[in-house]
Amino acid sequence: MSERLRIVPFKTMRAVAIAAGFEEKRRVGSHVSFQDVEGRTTVIPDHGSRELGRGLTRKIISDMGMTIAQYHDLLEKVQLSRLSEETPRMYFEMYDTETRNLLSRKAYP
Repeated sequence: MSERLRIVPFKTMRAVAIAAGFEEKRRVGSHVSFQDVEGRTTVIPDHGSRELGRGLTRKIISDMGMTIAQYHDLLEKVQLSRLSEETPRMYFEMYDTETRNLLSRKAYP
């Protein structure tokens, strides 16, 4: 049995479309049109942080010419890349005690 279709908000679906080779062509209201080099197009509605419906997600995947498995692979890659970009960094700061000026700052991942 296959894995259940994962639904995501616009921001994540936009990242999946771009990772699949689509580029944003135009925006009319809350609907964004994407097109790839082969001419395939799809429209993804931008409703903020609300997740796209299961049927709409299936239609967008179909419009992009992908299978559910390919979608899940791309989704995982997109989410992993976002996770590595959003990891908070801890900083070690060294101050001059007399003048209270910052001498150095070093980031630790």
